[in-house]
Amino acid sequence: MEEGSAGAAPRPPLWILPAVLLAATWIAWAFIDRPFHADEAGQWALASEAAPHSGTGDRFHGPTLGLLSRAAHAVAGADVASATATGLRAVPLAFGLSLLLIPLVLPSRAVPGGLAVALAVLLAPASVRFIQEPLMAAALTWAAALWIRSGPAGEARFRLLAGLCAGFALACKITAAMHLGLAALAVLILRQSCPGWRGFAVFVAGTIGSWVLWQSSFLADLPALGTWWAQFFRAFGLASGVSEPPLPMGSPLPWCFTGGLLAAAAALRFLTPGEGRVGKVLATDFLLLAAGLVYLVHLALPYKTSWLTMGPDFLLLTLVLPGGLGLLGSRARRPLQASAVVLVGLLSHPGRYDYVETRRDVPALASALTGESGMRPSLVLVQGDHVWPFPFYLRGLRVAYGAVPEAAQAEVWLLQATGPDAPSAPGRRAIPFSVRPDELWWALAPDPLARRIEDALRPPR
Repeated sequence: MEEGSAGAAPRPPLWILPAVLLAATWIAWAFIDRPFHADEAGQWALASEAAPHSGTGDRFHGPTLGLLSRAAHAVAGADVASATATGLRAVPLAFGLSLLLIPLVLPSRAVPGGLAVALAVLLAPASVRFIQEPLMAAALTWAAALWIRSGPAGEARFRLLAGLCAGFALACKITAAMHLGLAALAVLILRQSCPGWRGFAVFVAGTIGSWVLWQSSFLADLPALGTWWAQFFRAFGLASGVSEPPLPMGSPLPWCFTGGLLAAAAALRFLTPGEGRVGKVLATDFLLLAAGLVYLVHLALPYKTSWLTMGPDFLLLTLVLPGGLGLLGSRARRPLQASAVVLVGLLSHPGRYDYVETRRDVPALASALTGESGMRPSLVLVQGDHVWPFPFYLRGLRVAYGAVPEAAQAEVWLLQATGPDAPSAPGRRAIPFSVRPDELWWALAPDPLARRIEDALRPPR
């Protein structure tokens, strides 16, 4: 099988990696202190409990984020239960930054290394979330890169490494099974237009072995292997909108951006004269098809979060798009590459992955309640349809959630609004605050704590 050139640009020189690593970290650090999303707080709760994964009741995620977070904090002499948002997000960020190294393992003709590094830098803010998706997307991207590196002959060591990455991704989230299945379908459809099936058994062995180790917390929780299959079948009901109400698209921006990347990569692949002509064999062809299939399936299903686009985005930006731009002649390549980096940079703000984000009122309120020890309330009551991420921000306080017998004794009440009128209670003042977009809550507290809450919620001048 022939492999065509996808750009003859050399791998990036080693000296450039420290510079771009600092640049990527600096970009990500600008967004790392954003308020914790409710889903991030849920992942923190699972990680801090350190309970066996099979007993957590997590419906769609694996134990990888918790295992790595506890290990990283243990090395640093810290505890996940009392960790800061910055410390927790450092783990997924490390996976995003690892994409900078991918050009070093690829053959120089597979993808222009300098451009891949530049685009990988822009992906760093996308990884600043304490959720499973950055880990899964990065692992799948590494699996794809190592599969390509193994070449048509299917060099066993790289197929094994690719399998280890794929197995890790499966232990991150059930969604990885769909990604891998559609990637296998893309290989089957294209057949001679991608690195072939040689060494596939080694890849499968690595995948299964890695999945078993990570999913079972390195054999400490063997029932978690059955938990994965329960999650797998449960996912069909959620994705189809049968078992739970559909989750509509919050913003079209992430989906339009990923669709634009797919269109640009396809245009470069098939409309570029010479190197990109139809019939030419490129190592990244199956990734372009796989990313397109994943995108279309997610677009068709009624369950949508913007984080679902991370997988296709990582593949397109680190492997497929640089390869397509590498097909251009040297005169056209440089201005178009520069334009691509600038355009992607403008659109790669982590806000494009936002949905039902936590407002800054929540950490501000928490700082007022958990500040000076003498002013801390003896009991806080939280009542609402969805109380996350309050457990993360109110840790260290005695908190009651929902209708509980001790609710009447609570010094502070945090109540979700049920109408336009403010609730009232003797000896308390009601202060409005926002938890999520279009979600009004009220804090009811006696003075002087009420004044302190008001000061914390007052926007800076």
